[in-house]
Amino acid sequence: MDHDLSIDLVLSSLPESYSQFVLNFNMNKIEVTLSGLLNMLTQAENTIAKEKLSVHLVSSKKNKNEKRKFSKKDKDEKASTSKGIKPTRGVKMDKDNDKCHFCGKLGHWRRNCKDYLESIKGKKQKEASTSRTNDKEQ
Repeated sequence: MDHDLSIDLVLSSLPESYSQFVLNFNMNKIEVTLSGLLNMLTQAENTIAKEKLSVHLVSSKKNKNEKRKFSKKDKDEKASTSKGIKPTRGVKMDKDNDKCHFCGKLGHWRRNCKDYLESIKGKKQKEASTSRTNDKEQ
């Protein structure tokens, strides 16, 4: 059998999942031996297997319409976080040494400081009101 004919027979006998490989092979007019083609097909097979795995992982998401069921632990965490943001994942607050960088009081951080949050809210309102007057002047 002719070399080109044997390569074409191997390529035509491949399943549909190798269509991209066959297209690439024909477009680039690659000259290989049968053993070289076997090595290239083995690499393509590994690539196709990885792509299938990633497609399955992406498509296995939960239905967006499903409601999440909360356990008692989740409800307790929600109740405790409504009082203020608490540190998680190994971040522990030392109430004796950690003090607010805004007001200097012990027992809370700046992100939970009422004075700091009010000052930020005041700055935002001030910026919004001054930007409106600047727009009208122009």
